[in-house]
Amino acid sequence: TGPKKTIHEPGCYVLRRLSDNAELLPQFRDACCTQDVVQSIRTFLQTTPEVIRHACGALENMALDDTMKREIFEVDGIGTILSALEEYPDRRDIQNRGYAALRCLFSLSQDPLLASRTVLTFLSTLRKHMAHEDVIRRAIQAMEELTKDNVNRELIANSDVPEAMRQVLFQLPNNLDLYSRCASLLKKLETPQETTQE
Repeated sequence: TGPKKTIHEPGCYVLRRLSDNAELLPQFRDACCTQDVVQSIRTFLQTTPEVIRHACGALENMALDDTMKREIFEVDGIGTILSALEEYPDRRDIQNRGYAALRCLFSLSQDPLLASRTVLTFLSTLRKHMAHEDVIRRAIQAMEELTKDNVNRELIANSDVPEAMRQVLFQLPNNLDLYSRCASLLKKLETPQETTQE
């Protein structure tokens, strides 16, 4: 359809709303529309945040399906979503939906370059959204998924993320769920990894 906001914005909105229905996900798989949604983010990244918001929401839903998750990953969906988070650091809605999508996609990622980029984005998010517990929760959930890979975990453990986690614990002591999740991630990062002996 070409780079027309009048088509992509409502199109991504409809895809996001329809993909909320788990029963319809197989039809999205058959339609092979994941690449189009990723491309919408790239096309409108610097001009149309509403397209980005709806596209990230659609990817969040589509990534719940294993086949579509793989398709999104293979067209650099992680890098594209990170670009959206970097371009709109103050947009709470985009941060929320972007991290929710990344949480699903990170189960496929073993790329230390993407992990390093995620660390910088994550730290920026914490600085800008400490007052928004929903954003912090989504970001931590995505980071939890990323640290399941040992290489990524070591990289993150040696970054500024642990110190940032301590700041979250200090700032949000009254949210027990978020406090517990943050403390668990911090403990994981600070616990030495066991070496496997052959």
